[in-house]
Amino acid sequence: MNEQERTGYEELYRKCWEQQVKKDMAVNPRLREISRFIRRKEQRSKLELTKKATSVNRMLIRGMSTYSIGEALDVSHRSITQIKARYGLPREETKEN
Repeated sequence: MNEQERTGYEELYRKCWEQQVKKDMAVNPRLREISRFIRRKEQRSKLELTKKATSVNRMLIRGMSTYSIGEALDVSHRSITQIKARYGLPREETKEN
């Protein structure tokens, strides 16, 4: 299994997990503490992308790894991973004004 397939499975698992947590919270209100993770993720996806984050997003959509993006932008793969986490990347591209 390559990195792209693994990432796809991780995204699918996360979406299913979030849906299940929402169902569980409707049944048991004490589980609202778990929703902090979901809210944080939603807030991250609303952040406006910086110039570097936009570049990273485009490269991720094209299927590049964090290592190859780091080499292309002359930064460490760890900083690329942090950018991915901070902005909720990869995102679908939107029209820029």
